[in-house]
Parts: sequence; C-alpha cells; structure tokens
Amino acid sequence: MAAVQVAQAPPPDESSRSASVEAGQTPTQQLTLEETLRIMDVATTLRKEQSVVEQQLNIEETKAMLRERLLAAAQVTGERLTEQQVDIAIEHYYDKLHVFEPPKWSLSLAMAHLYVMRGTIVKWVVTIGATAGLLSWLW
Repeated sequence: MAAVQVAQAPPPDESSRSASVEAGQTPTQQLTLEETLRIMDVATTLRKEQSVVEQQLNIEETKAMLRERLLAAAQVTGERLTEQQVDIAIEHYYDKLHVFEPPKWSLSLAMAHLYVMRGTIVKWVVTIGATAGLLSWLW
C-alpha cells in the first residue's frame, strides 16, 4: 500500500498575524480552532468554579436547603421534628464544624512530631557531633 501524506498548514507566526490585522481582520478571526477551544475550556472551567465558590460561600442558602432536606427526611421516616429543632440542630452543626481539638498524647503522635522536625534534629546532631569531634581532635 502506498503511504498517504496529509499536508498540514504551518502554524501562523507573528508576521502573518500582524499582516492579517493590517488587512482588517480582528484578533478573534486569527485564532485557530485549537486556540479557540482552549480559551473556551478555560472560560467554562472558571465559570463552573465560580458557581461552586458562590454556592459554598452562601451559607444561608445552604442552611435553608439542609433544613428542607432534614424536614423531608423526618417526614419520610415518621419522626416528629419541629422546624425549631431542625434549626437548632443545623446551628449546632455549623458551630462545631471548624473547631480544632488537639489530639491526645500518644507514642504515634510523638513519632509524628519527630518526623516533622527531623531536619532540625539532624542539623543539631550534626552540629554537636562536629563540634565534639573538632574539640576532641584539638586536644
């Protein structure tokens, strides 16, 4: 079989772009399909991320949605919850959501602290060892 070669147009360089601008074409008419798709992909990603950020930061809307879902779940399960009880439960949940409680001391915690500080510990051991070696060599 004979090999078929497909000719590709060379990518536009700056001189051809500036010439097309001088010919009356706008910069958007100069973009290749790949560049256009890449720009559209970035714009779509930014739009999606912005909507997620807005949703996450709108706590009141999130609380209202959670309240509706909890009341619906309580109705399905047959529990008798008042709206005030649900509101108190949601407030209690959000009050405790970002509270840091330090872990209790244990051997694994001590090992973790040693691992985190390993660089500093090694530097001190090397410095003390080098100083002791130098002093013993001098005397």
